[in-house]
Amino acid sequence: MKKIRRKLITFFCLSIAILAVLAIAINLYINLQSKPCVFQDMNDFPETEEPFVFDKDKKMEDVALNNNKEKNKEVAKKDIKEEFIKEKNILLNVPFSSQAPYGNWDDPRKQDGCEEVAVIMAMAWVREKKLDLKYVDSEIDLISAYEEEIIGNYYDTSAQDTAQIIFKGFYKYDNIEVRYDIAKEDIKQELFKGNLVIVPTNGQLLGNPFYTPPGPITHNLVIIGYDILKKEFIVNDPGTRRGEKYQYNENVLENALLDYPTGFHENIEEIMTVIIVVKK
Repeated sequence: MKKIRRKLITFFCLSIAILAVLAIAINLYINLQSKPCVFQDMNDFPETEEPFVFDKDKKMEDVALNNNKEKNKEVAKKDIKEEFIKEKNILLNVPFSSQAPYGNWDDPRKQDGCEEVAVIMAMAWVREKKLDLKYVDSEIDLISAYEEEIIGNYYDTSAQDTAQIIFKGFYKYDNIEVRYDIAKEDIKQELFKGNLVIVPTNGQLLGNPFYTPPGPITHNLVIIGYDILKKEFIVNDPGTRRGEKYQYNENVLENALLDYPTGFHENIEEIMTVIIVVKK
């Protein structure tokens, strides 16, 4: 009996030991399976992943790219603002006078005084002064006398001579620009910049019903604004006492643009379009 009991105890102890060893082995196996993979060499990394490397040049490129994006946003905002402005009418506050302030059209200095009065209106705008009949009538005579001294007559002056003799010579004002090969879009652009525009025209092509028929062939207008909806230029037309803020269809006015030579109604041998841009 004692021998059998010893064998049972020995068998029981061995079984417990074997079970303990198996339990330890199973636990170790489970722990090893749950641990993440640890790479000992950079070459052991999977091909789909790359180690992080700080690239100074790339970082600077990213910063520059972000700065450019911000600048582009600002430019876009500016463009939108400019387009918004161009969707509105523009009208400059320019005093008006006809070229015959007292209706004395029989005076040749007034009959041919459109260039002189166009500049008088422009300079009143530059100086922010009002105009009255007496001042304009006297100023036309003074400018005409000055022209007679310089070129021998006071009838017609080309755009270039109007700028050189009346603006720069008589008024000593040179913040102006004479530009050739002009279309209606060039005029609009200057107006939207806040500049005043003087244009020589063939007055007979304007179709103004207040002109004495058939109207003047050589005639200056002061363009003071633009009506977006009507597509009309707003002008101070010195050729009629009803010329204040008079409106001409943009195509009609563009078709009438015409520079003419200095002198007494000289023949126009070359068709040129021109404007005098007046800036404050």
